[in-house]
Amino acid sequence: KKAVDDYGKVNFETCCISLEVPGVGQGYSRKDGYAPNRYDPERFISFNQTLSAYELEDLSSGEIFPFVLFGLGFRTNFMISNPNFAKIRGSLEFFSSAGKGDYIPLEGFLPVSSFPWILEPFGMFGLPTLYDGNSLQTGWARIVSENGEKVNAAAVIQQFGAGVIPPPIFNEFGVIPAEPSDDFSVFYDGKNGANTGIAIANPSNQEVEIDCRLYDSSGSLIGASQIIIGPRHSTAKLIPEIFSNLPKSRLADIQGTAYFSSLIPVYAIATRIDLGPTFTTMPVMAK
Repeated sequence: KKAVDDYGKVNFETCCISLEVPGVGQGYSRKDGYAPNRYDPERFISFNQTLSAYELEDLSSGEIFPFVLFGLGFRTNFMISNPNFAKIRGSLEFFSSAGKGDYIPLEGFLPVSSFPWILEPFGMFGLPTLYDGNSLQTGWARIVSENGEKVNAAAVIQQFGAGVIPPPIFNEFGVIPAEPSDDFSVFYDGKNGANTGIAIANPSNQEVEIDCRLYDSSGSLIGASQIIIGPRHSTAKLIPEIFSNLPKSRLADIQGTAYFSSLIPVYAIATRIDLGPTFTTMPVMAK
């Protein structure tokens, strides 16, 4: 009822409300019964909602991770710390690539779309997703403190091997929150079977059109395209997928730079993929 009272003026098209009884924590504490300080049951009210663009709140504040990956042997392990002299509260929020609050499976917890936490001064915690789902899920995440306090955050995306329990880590790369930019570039390398991927999140409440241009190492324009990302949506593509109008042979064995520009700032990370496969992060360079 409180949630309805607080948000009654918003015309939700669909609204799924999950309430937690203050102080109880049942269903969202660890499976072994241990209730760590990092979970704050008194604040647990999560909404999974589909709204038209004009009803959406702009979520560009906080620490934005444009790419979250889990399932089929992959997981994302978040790390959050409090560099302040006072206790802070906040939340870790997940969104699917389609812009909806995504109920993500967390290690030791039932799936939630928003995970509220408390951190003591200079405290930290790690929060990994599960990796053994039956499908590969992607999206983006936001870490935000209750009153805008500084939060340090990072994530490690890991790929696990198979056939051994516990499974070994086969690949991993670390990422930090992305910076907003409306004009940025990434290096592209297609030599020796390599590839480059980019993930872009649009946490704003407006649709964004991104103009994409690909230049070879001599500075010649070899392709142009456009990406449209809806409000709160994200996308993850390989560079050849973005410039799918070019023959694959044109992008093999070349090096170059892909440029992206938009009227609204977005958040992006890039990865290099080598044969194996092995992964590593690549810098996204703002103009």
